[in-house]
Amino acid sequence: MKMKRILPGLYEGERIRCEREPDGIWFAQAKAREIGRTALFEAHHAGKWVGCGRFRTLEIVESVDEALQSGEYVIDLNRGGGRGHVVPRLSVEDRIRAACAAPEPHNCDTGTTFRP
Repeated sequence: MKMKRILPGLYEGERIRCEREPDGIWFAQAKAREIGRTALFEAHHAGKWVGCGRFRTLEIVESVDEALQSGEYVIDLNRGGGRGHVVPRLSVEDRIRAACAAPEPHNCDTGTTFRP
C-alpha cells in the first residue's frame, strides 16, 4: 500500500500514516482496534489511529503496514515509550487469551471489545 505525501514530512494512506520527527525518524500510526482490554491492537480498516513505532524509512513503514494486515503482528502500546511497538502476535498470545477469559463483555472471535 502506497502512502501519499500530504505536506512535507507528512504521508498518509488508507490504513497507515507517518510524520517525520525533528531527528529524521518517521513516527507511524495505523488504523487498529483494541483486543479486549490488553493495550494490544490489531489492524482494522475502521479502527482508530494508534501509534505503532518509529522507523528510519517510508519503505519500512509500508512493510509494517503489510505485516499488521497479515494478522501475524499486533501493536503493543505498553512498549515503545507509550508510542507503540509492533510485536509478533504469538509473543503476546497469553495476554490475548487472558483478556478473552475475563468476565467482561467482549468478542474474542474478532478481538474487539463489545460495549452494548
